[in-house]
Amino acid sequence: MLGLSDLNQPYSCAQWGSVPDGGACQIVHDTNTDGSLYGLYGNEGYIPSYIWINHNMEVIKKTNSASGWSIGNYIEEMLEDCGACYIDDTYIDDNGSSSQSYQQYCCEEFGGNYITFSDPQENYCDGSDSHWVKLCTNCSNDIGDLNADQTIDVLDIVSIVNIILGVSNPEDCEAISADYNSDGVINIQDVINIVNEVLG
Repeated sequence: MLGLSDLNQPYSCAQWGSVPDGGACQIVHDTNTDGSLYGLYGNEGYIPSYIWINHNMEVIKKTNSASGWSIGNYIEEMLEDCGACYIDDTYIDDNGSSSQSYQQYCCEEFGGNYITFSDPQENYCDGSDSHWVKLCTNCSNDIGDLNADQTIDVLDIVSIVNIILGVSNPEDCEAISADYNSDGVINIQDVINIVNEVLG
């Protein structure tokens, strides 16, 4: 596998070495010539104490010291950027070409205005031809469990029908939970999927 010194490279769980060898380090590095953890991180001269890895198994940040603020800040940024951009049903990849977050790119590249807040997870897009599908949230709702009561039942079906008919405006977590097939749209397909879940 590639060295951890190479940022933004996706690794699979197998490449990370998900099964420890006799209790040794869980990260395997085939090109580590000196046989120590020191060589695992390239020529940086230290073994980082903190490594941020995103939902795509990419190393985002490494450091040997971090405050509570910086730890939380990097996590918030990763949560903001954890999603997928679509126009209609077509996935749009920013290919890492933008200095903006992926979510901001998804908004502004396609005619929208990206509204930001102190909490990056509250950022949203206004007026874009694209739509953003969040993949990572602080929500406790399971997919299909709109009211977060740990059960998918007829109450969730009623809630999603009300959203589709415009009777209610869902909160962020409720909207994510209602999009059962994660296609960025809440519609009858999600209702059918939840009904099938309820009926087993």
